[in-house]
Amino acid sequence: MRMVQCTEYKNHFYDADKHSSCPHCAKLGLASSAPEKKGLFGRHKEEPAPPAPAYDPGDDKTVMLTNVLHEEDMQEEPAPAPVEEQIKNVAVSGAAEDVKTVALYGFDDDSDTEPVVGWLVAVSGEEKGKSFDLKSGKNSIGRSGNGTETDVSLDADHTVSRGTQAILIFEPKKKQFLLQTANGSSLVYHKDELLMNYAMLSAYDKITVGETDMLFVPFCGDKFSWEESK
Repeated sequence: MRMVQCTEYKNHFYDADKHSSCPHCAKLGLASSAPEKKGLFGRHKEEPAPPAPAYDPGDDKTVMLTNVLHEEDMQEEPAPAPVEEQIKNVAVSGAAEDVKTVALYGFDDDSDTEPVVGWLVAVSGEEKGKSFDLKSGKNSIGRSGNGTETDVSLDADHTVSRGTQAILIFEPKKKQFLLQTANGSSLVYHKDELLMNYAMLSAYDKITVGETDMLFVPFCGDKFSWEESK
């Protein structure tokens, strides 16, 4: 399609690829009175009007509709919030209890070593004889799955529900160990008593999850701490 403007009536436009003259003027009986051009062999049709001028980006009076932007489209996207603020806005659920803060106690910055503060040792069930390292902060206990990885993963005990069932915490300031329930489906026992909220742990306390009995073996405490070994 090549739209041109009528030379007689400026408010008329027509497709020069389909018409050699303005069809609107022809319908209204306003055909151009300009003489037909004659060639060497007689009359011939008038040459079609020149194409409409191309869009000139430098012409501030001509605006391409496709280039018109709404004000809201021109607004810049807001910058992402700082990492610290994003962390504060994350809701912690039972499945997210795996997040933990680890004090490196003077270890090299490029070292992946997390100092051990104690162990859980399975003494019955499918995991019997297996030990699990405990780190400073929170240690999740359960069975890995459903997008959740647990620190003490009792994968061989299928009576344990997937996800975090309990959390064993080492609080470095007071050098205390605590056992806390999570939002899991499996019951957790401390010294054969149902754990309803949390309990303080002592050396060789028994912890039961599913059909697995584990003994708690502390390493840090009154006799040793990584902070004092700097």
